[in-house]
Amino acid sequence: MDHNRLTRQFLGSLIVAVLGCLGALASLVFNYTATTDGLRITLDITLAVSLAVIVAAAAFCIVVAARIRKLPRQRR
Repeated sequence: MDHNRLTRQFLGSLIVAVLGCLGALASLVFNYTATTDGLRITLDITLAVSLAVIVAAAAFCIVVAARIRKLPRQRR
């Protein structure tokens, strides 16, 4: 039971990290072609938020993986 819950949490945070990477990539691509300063600032903020999401999701993945590893063998 715990293994299933932890696995779902791990996969969910992994998906969030991947989506954060896509958001960061989109911000970088569109920032290169931005024409106004307002748009550039907005894309910079979006990039910063995406990077924060990536770091948080990766840290959560590490914590959940450690919890899964601590489970007894028969409960995995």
